Amino acid sequence: MIKVIICVYFSLKLPLVMSLVGPNHGPPHVLSIFRWAVKGLSSDPLRTVSLLPGETMPNDRRYALLDLSSPVSFNPSRPEWIHKGSFLCAFTSATLLRNYRTSFNDDTSTLSVYSSSDPPSSRPLLEESLDTASGKVATAAFFSAA
Repeated sequence: MIKVIICVYFSLKLPLVMSLVGPNHGPPHVLSIFRWAVKGLSSDPLRTVSLLPGETMPNDRRYALLDLSSPVSFNPSRPEWIHKGSFLCAFTSATLLRNYRTSFNDDTSTLSVYSSSDPPSSRPLLEESLDTASGKVATAAFFSAA
């Protein structure tokens, strides 16, 4: 069992993941763009996004599940880059995470976790606002017990 906490991570100017159509098909334009609100969990396809020069994509890797057995600590008042090996993600926990799919609601900061074997219309196994202390605790407890 992995014990984790959820922390507000705020991305550090990470590149966007998007598909572009280039020179042979007219002017470049974005075909699709994805955001990972919780580092290492499922991406969310975005229909639109407002980007500002020098800023990150809104809510991209805003949160992360820090493995408490890692040798690093997280200081929320001074967030710093931490190697992905310290987080619950496909790099460290592929077997566990392949059992779930997630989605994040920007308007409510709510993370929904579903069984990857359930149909898209199924009820979530977990639905918590990551803007609340109780939501962070419940989310950490869910993944710690998984």
